[in-house]
Amino acid sequence: MCKTARLATTKLTMKKTIITILSLGALLPLTGLANPIEQVLAEHVAGEHKLTMRTRYQDIDNKMLGDAQAFTTMFRLTSSWHLDDEEDWQLLLQPNYVHSYNEDDYNSITVVRDTFPILDPPGANLPQGFIAYKGLDNWQFKLGRQNIQFNDGRHIDTVDYWQTPHTFSAVSAQYNNQINFKLDYAYATKVHRVLGRDARRKLDKDDIRYHPDAVRPPFELGVHDISAHLLNLNYITEQDLSLSAYYYDVENQDVDWLSSTTTGIRIEDTFKPGKLKYQYVVEAAYQTDAHNSPLDYSAWFRFLSAGVQYKSHQFSINHDILSAEDGGGFMTGLGDNQFFGWSYAFAYQTNLEDLYFSYKGRYKKWRWHANYHQIQRYTTGQDLGNELDLELAYRFNRRWEAKLTYVDFNAKVQQKVGFWSDEDITSWHATVSYQLK
Repeated sequence: MCKTARLATTKLTMKKTIITILSLGALLPLTGLANPIEQVLAEHVAGEHKLTMRTRYQDIDNKMLGDAQAFTTMFRLTSSWHLDDEEDWQLLLQPNYVHSYNEDDYNSITVVRDTFPILDPPGANLPQGFIAYKGLDNWQFKLGRQNIQFNDGRHIDTVDYWQTPHTFSAVSAQYNNQINFKLDYAYATKVHRVLGRDARRKLDKDDIRYHPDAVRPPFELGVHDISAHLLNLNYITEQDLSLSAYYYDVENQDVDWLSSTTTGIRIEDTFKPGKLKYQYVVEAAYQTDAHNSPLDYSAWFRFLSAGVQYKSHQFSINHDILSAEDGGGFMTGLGDNQFFGWSYAFAYQTNLEDLYFSYKGRYKKWRWHANYHQIQRYTTGQDLGNELDLELAYRFNRRWEAKLTYVDFNAKVQQKVGFWSDEDITSWHATVSYQLK
């Protein structure tokens, strides 16, 4: 059998298997099989526990880097224990394990293969493990690996889209008066990335670049050593206007071009004078190179959004700008890179302008989301492409959910415009997730 025929047969068999597994997953809520797991944890294991499982099949078509299919399941157990009678001290551990049914069929970056990247490498990691103290009024302190997310996650985020989340080794403090003011500060020394702890300096023997003396490029490391001061303030007025200000000073000791200082403000408001609810967001930030960065730039970011909601239907128009100059441009290296489309075509890119439309809706147990992006170079106005993102989800109950996502990026220029590819990207994935609370 020729290679093309074998690949076609393998792909067909895989899809049949996936349909069977996802179908069984959809039926599990009706069987009650999950209840014994909850009973064992509640009756025999001290502390509080939350088990999350997420099975996903993702298929990507891309001529430049090669088609890819990833079939994975994530298991995540979040366990916490109070360490004193007053419950001021808490220990939290969160092991995360990803199993891949076909790790040879896609490029996880942790192990590079001849396909488009899907950043879901198999393996075990510890995204969170920290001690927390909340014995002072309105204050909470944490020490250890932890999630850090500010505002909408654009600049600082956990990036939980992938099966292994993005977290930080940090000491953090939060003041929240539970009324209208919140202060967050963290000093972070490491960022644990979605590539996982197996993305070490020495390449895996299954990596197509493997050589006994070969080393992994710093950008592909699963852990980056950083020295980062992260400050975020939020105040809500009596009219429910939300005002945020932030300052992020980051020195990345592994990837020096990601070192920067960012200062910004964000304003959000929602009001409902009648049957329609209106909302808007205005955000602006200024960034410069810092510390060990070889770049020499000052750039700015702007985000404008205006939306309207009628019952369960939300519509918005949004405008993003990441400016740039000859020495470099505005980057969001510790944030979520899906704001310019779910294809990740423009991950870690700058000098971008994006006009996009968004619609969200729900009906009973169904919910849906659609985005349409028109992306161009900010400095030249060159049309880089457009992208359509669609998502349909059905929640069986509070624990089980199934989701179908479709992404279509249409490149407009025949040159490398994104981090991964200069060709069209078409992707879809099916997900079944379970959460035990």
